[in-house]
Amino acid sequence: LALEMLRDLDKDTVPFELNFDDTLKEPTILPSRYPNLLVNGASGIAVGLATNIPTHNLGEVISGVCAYIDNPDISLEKMMKIIPAPDFPTGGYIIAGDELKAAYETGRGKIKLRAKLHIEENAGRQTIVITELPYQVNKARLLQRILELRDTKKELLNDIAEIADESDYAGMRATIKLKKDANAKEVLDVLFKYSDLECSYGINMVAIADGRPQQMGLMDIIAYYVDYQRQLVVRRTKFDLDAARERAHILEGLVVAVTNIDEVVRIIKKSANTQEAKAKLKERFLLSERQAQAVLDMRLARLTNLEVEKLQQELAEVKALIERLTAILNSRTLQFETIKTEISEIKKKYADERRSVVIGSEAEYVVGTADDSVPVEKTMVVLSKEGTIKRMSVRSFASAKKEIGDKSSSLDALVCALTTFTDRTVLCFTEKGNCAKIAVTDIPEMRYSAVGVSTADLALTDEKENIVAIFELPEDLEKAGEILFVSSGGMIKRSAWTEYGLQKNFYQAVKIKEDEKLVDVQQWSDDGYMIFATKQGYVLAAAKDDVPPQGRISAGVKGVAVSDGDEMIMFDQATDENDVAVITENAFAKIVSVSEIEKFARYRKGVKIVDVRATGNVAFATVLRGTDCDVLCFGKNGSVFGHNTGEILAKGKNIKPTLLKNTTKIEKAIKF
Repeated sequence: LALEMLRDLDKDTVPFELNFDDTLKEPTILPSRYPNLLVNGASGIAVGLATNIPTHNLGEVISGVCAYIDNPDISLEKMMKIIPAPDFPTGGYIIAGDELKAAYETGRGKIKLRAKLHIEENAGRQTIVITELPYQVNKARLLQRILELRDTKKELLNDIAEIADESDYAGMRATIKLKKDANAKEVLDVLFKYSDLECSYGINMVAIADGRPQQMGLMDIIAYYVDYQRQLVVRRTKFDLDAARERAHILEGLVVAVTNIDEVVRIIKKSANTQEAKAKLKERFLLSERQAQAVLDMRLARLTNLEVEKLQQELAEVKALIERLTAILNSRTLQFETIKTEISEIKKKYADERRSVVIGSEAEYVVGTADDSVPVEKTMVVLSKEGTIKRMSVRSFASAKKEIGDKSSSLDALVCALTTFTDRTVLCFTEKGNCAKIAVTDIPEMRYSAVGVSTADLALTDEKENIVAIFELPEDLEKAGEILFVSSGGMIKRSAWTEYGLQKNFYQAVKIKEDEKLVDVQQWSDDGYMIFATKQGYVLAAAKDDVPPQGRISAGVKGVAVSDGDEMIMFDQATDENDVAVITENAFAKIVSVSEIEKFARYRKGVKIVDVRATGNVAFATVLRGTDCDVLCFGKNGSVFGHNTGEILAKGKNIKPTLLKNTTKIEKAIKF
């Protein structure tokens, strides 16, 4: 996001001036393709003036900018429905009242901030639990202040028994334990009055506009920002237009030259030197100085038919670009539309949920209990390649996806993630064929880099059982359909979801042989075929009509015939519209359409699509459903590298696989 502050800096969008010793030039202002002054705020003191601009939510501010572009006469009341209040990174409560509107109108005002807390009760004793603090309040100093207040105001805070900081990787948690029969509300009233559990935030929005400091309201800042961005778009468009016209001028000369190449070569050969050749070319074909020089600099490779077509195609594209840029330069409407389009892309890429809760008055501030303090929230339950699970916020998961593949092979990489809610229950199916029923809130919330927990860590089994798949427990098992289990030996079982509505927290889900393990669990679909892939390069596309529904503890039926020394590595369900992608241990890869694979009944060997003698055994296989996917490969030398299936060039059943860019020996690969 910081790079968006610098985007288009090299396109003459902002003025530059000499630095302190006149040796370099520096920008007087940054392009800032999003309203950074509002998003990240500002605080500082200068000679005779100060500023204190609060932080705001990126998505809300961008929506406000777009609303202003659509209607420059929009009222502050309507704008505050889009940008209701500041949004602080530490969360907490904002008691807005009427003063916030006055602050947004005049640029100066005051709001109250309160900590987010709840009360837990155990054995008749209450504990005040603080989970979010007001902006810029230091936790250690706050707890020290409360400790001092307990000693100096004994008559008011004598009921405080213990103060502790219990924060850990899961988040902030500070506790104030009270004595038996103490009144938590009375204690809180005193703490809100004398400590920073409640504090004031003075809004003083002073910014430099038109070269001088000005006190500005919310609408003033947005108006200045939009006008500045329009100027920036105009300057960038002029820069791009000049570059495009220059390129078109050169291309026109090159096209003339290649169209008359025989005569051009003859003129150059008969010229005594470069200057004479340039002069003759200018005279004969009415070329400019730059065009003639470009013709002389042209390489012989540009004379092929393909290169000539590329020149003509590039010229057409540049002319279309010139037309579009000219239209933007001549239209304020298009300039504003460009701003909206580009800023909306930033919102789509970087925006997150509001953290601070806005209330109108102190009367709306409610101290909850342990049961209602945590609202139902969307969360991610994540399965790792090590067979462990963890829970993380949607925002942390988005960050994790970007980090995968950037670290060593010890990274506990994400295999799949289930989007669910904190009030739901998940079913975890293990490699031994068991099912663990776990409340989402019982799964520890961790960072993406933390090692997840196993069934043993959750006290469900004596020994660790690697988890293979995770599902949200359906609310209506009767309407949930059927579920499918596949073992490493090629066994497949289809069962109704109603078989898994047991009250037990741990039970057998499918019978697995001692020398085998459960490798996949999927929702059953009546459409398409069952697709099996084996380590030795065989793929079986089998009909589904002879897989009978069975009970919970049955072992299933034979799905694919696996030869001695071979092993099933992938199962999925697909139609003729889908493709199968495979990557071998020696980093060879190919894609085969399901429509090309001969169809059989189940328990057949299938057809061979890869000759593993030359490429090494298949390390990874997956079904592609119209889009590419990212594959994380773990090399035998400990390296980790990523590939996208769009890089695979070999396509077709009878086409030999091609070598991927990274030729490291692959031990294991997963989709992420």
